[in-house]
Amino acid sequence: MRRGRRLGARLGIGFNRLDLILRAQPDDASFDALLENYGEQTAAYQNTNVPLGMLMALDLTKDQSVGQHISALYRVAVGDFLEDGVRRGALVVKIPGNRISPAVATQRGETPPRSQLAVGQARSA
Repeated sequence: MRRGRRLGARLGIGFNRLDLILRAQPDDASFDALLENYGEQTAAYQNTNVPLGMLMALDLTKDQSVGQHISALYRVAVGDFLEDGVRRGALVVKIPGNRISPAVATQRGETPPRSQLAVGQARSA
């Protein structure tokens, strides 16, 4: 997914429907920036019969990381996103896009960083 691209999805169970947006974010994927750039659009999707807006951002800002804990990857925001006097809720979820695989993380853990090798050699000398 290239910058500025979005993927929309509609989930439906019976008469209930939920619209989701997934955006690629190669630059600033902070919660504040996501809400500033896409909060109004996310709130507009609440014109369905499920009063919840959801924005998912593919966070491409970090290279080769193992990702963050789930508690750091979502935020619930409440505000007047459409400036119409109606407070709405939005669930913003960041999805780490440049994660390394668990196997690579294991390999990295088995090889001590060079700085640790130097310290270890100094201790044994």
